[in-house]
Amino acid sequence: MYKMIKKYMPEHKQWLKKNIGKASSLVIAEKFNAVFGTTLSANRIRSLASKWQISPGKYTAPYSLYSEKKMSDGYVYVKIKTKGSRKNRYWKVKHRWLWEQTNGKIPKGMIIIFLDGNKNNIVLENLAMITKAEKVKLAQYGLISNNRELTLAGIAVVRHQLAIHSWLKKKIGKKAHHRFVNRESTKRCRQRNKIENNRVKEEIYPTKQECFDFLQNLSELKMKDIRILFNAHFETDFNERKLYRIFSKYNIPKRRKNSSDFKGVMKKGVKYEARIKFNNQFIYLGRYDTAAEAAAVRTRKEQELYSSAKKKVTKRGKSNHEG
Repeated sequence: MYKMIKKYMPEHKQWLKKNIGKASSLVIAEKFNAVFGTTLSANRIRSLASKWQISPGKYTAPYSLYSEKKMSDGYVYVKIKTKGSRKNRYWKVKHRWLWEQTNGKIPKGMIIIFLDGNKNNIVLENLAMITKAEKVKLAQYGLISNNRELTLAGIAVVRHQLAIHSWLKKKIGKKAHHRFVNRESTKRCRQRNKIENNRVKEEIYPTKQECFDFLQNLSELKMKDIRILFNAHFETDFNERKLYRIFSKYNIPKRRKNSSDFKGVMKKGVKYEARIKFNNQFIYLGRYDTAAEAAAVRTRKEQELYSSAKKKVTKRGKSNHEG
C-alpha cells in the first residue's frame, strides 16, 4: 500500500544521495517508491534533491560507440569516442566523419555539402568538398539544386569562373582586377536598367486627371488598399513602388487626409486631440469635444511659442535686457 510521506527521515536522504545521478529522475522516483512505499513524482524527487543540496549533475542516457542522434540543427551526429580527454570531441557530424574515414582529414577552410540538399541522405555519392568561396558563389547565383547532377554542374561553373578571376589577378594585378569587376557589374546594372526603362515606356499610364478623379475619395486609405483598387479600376498590375512613381510624376500628394481638417488636430475616439511641434519635440495640448476648439487652442499656443522665439532672436552682440 503506497503512502504519502509527511516527515522525511535520514534514511530517505541517504538513499537519494547514494542513487541519484545514476539514472533519470523518473527511474529514481520509481525505485524510491518501490523501496519506501511512497507515491513521489519525478518533479518531487528533483525538488527534494535541491532542498537537501544534492547535486547529481545532468544525467545523459548512455550511448554506445558509433551510435547516432539528430540534433536541433538538423544534422546527424555520431559518437566516435567513449573515453578520453575533453579536448577530443565525443560526438562528430556524421557526414564530415564519413568523408574523413574515406578521403582523409578535411583541410582547413574546406566544407562538405549535400549535393541534393538533404541532410539525412548521408552517403559518399551525395557529398562534395568545396571551399567557402565556392559555397558563397553557389548561393549567390542560385546553383544549389535538389538534383545532384545540377549541383555538380554548378560547382564546375563556379570553379571555372574563380579560376579565370585568379588568372586575371596574377596577370593584371589586384587593383586592375578590382576595377574590371566593378566596371562589369556597373555595365550589367546599366543594361538591366535600360531593359526596365524600355519596358516601363511601353506601359500605358492613366492620365493625370484620371488619377486625380480616382483618388478624390480614397485619400484616407493606405497605399496597399489603393494599389488593389487602382489595378482593378484601370486593369493594370502595378506595385506600390510603381504607384509612388506615378503620383510623383503627376505631383499628386500621397499623404493621407487629416481626420479633423485642422492642422495639428486629430480625432482620438470621440474627442479631438491637439498637439504642436516645437524645437523637434511634440507638445501635447489636451483633448477637446470639437475640432474647432482644439484648433483654437493650438493656434494660441503656436502664437505664444513663436512670438517668444522671435524675442530671443536679437542682433549680433546685443541683449534683450538693458543695464
